[in-house]
Amino acid sequence: HLGVLDACLYAAACLALSIQPWHSIPAGIDELFVGRFPRPREDCVVHVIPGEQTDEMGRFDFRLYGANGETLIDAKGYQIARVAAKELVLR
Repeated sequence: HLGVLDACLYAAACLALSIQPWHSIPAGIDELFVGRFPRPREDCVVHVIPGEQTDEMGRFDFRLYGANGETLIDAKGYQIARVAAKELVLR
């Protein structure tokens, strides 16, 4: 079920990339509400809202909706750190 949360974080990362073309890594989250995880093969929709953006970081809220419109996951203040590609290389 963590894959569902990862998919939401990935959606936020895709939006972050479209706002500013830098690689990013998760840096924190202020609030996370999990109502329930999706049922097998349930169609879901994630809505990502950008917040404050700087060269170093970005903030987002996101909400995952189930097929019936029920809120499954609600996140406030998800933070990403923008990093240069060379910082991502493991040494």
